[in-house]
Amino acid sequence: MVYIFIILSCQLFLLVNRFVYGQFIPGLRLGHTANTVGNKIYFIGGYNFAKSIPTSEIFYLNKETDTWEEIKSQGIKLPFKVEHTANIGGINQDIIFIMGGLIGDTNFLYQFDTKTNIVSIPIIQGKVPTSRAFMSSVNFEGKIFVFSGQNSDDIYFNSFDILDTINLRWEIGNLINAPTPRSKHTSTLVNNVIYYIGGMQLNGNYISMNDIYQYDIGKSTWSLKV
Repeated sequence: MVYIFIILSCQLFLLVNRFVYGQFIPGLRLGHTANTVGNKIYFIGGYNFAKSIPTSEIFYLNKETDTWEEIKSQGIKLPFKVEHTANIGGINQDIIFIMGGLIGDTNFLYQFDTKTNIVSIPIIQGKVPTSRAFMSSVNFEGKIFVFSGQNSDDIYFNSFDILDTINLRWEIGNLINAPTPRSKHTSTLVNNVIYYIGGMQLNGNYISMNDIYQYDIGKSTWSLKV
């Protein structure tokens, strides 16, 4: 029994955020986001295993010093965020736009200014997208392209929303020949083409990794490559 207690204690110790010799060490989590701004990788939210709840934590990894820095304690106010999406934008590409997530929140979009460490709700023109989770997003020349996703009621969204982070305006993207609604997929930007791979459909079936949809940003057109 003594040995079991020691093992369980060590495992629990690894789960929680802690400071070792003054150095912040983040605990285990999933459903968070990561974005690079300058020499820092910012991590937002996720599911904290130790507390069994989503978190509103924001911290970063300094790539120059290989050290973690916790900034949530600086008075940053952000609702619980898990399975959301986030991407950089703004004129100087130093603002992280945080969208959606599983936890009920009447506000779909927040912005985190990495220069001031302030979270705020930006005023955006256009039709605000329906809040959801398990979306994918990429950033291209100040615009964030957000595709599909699902909510906690298992509703899948046939949505392609574009956030112009320079002019602060929502746009509706072209859905002609777009993929079927899906969640938990990936989107990857190569040059000016977004590649959408994998994910799950409403019927519970997984999508073949061989069916790769491409969205040409310059032409605003979709195509399927098998």
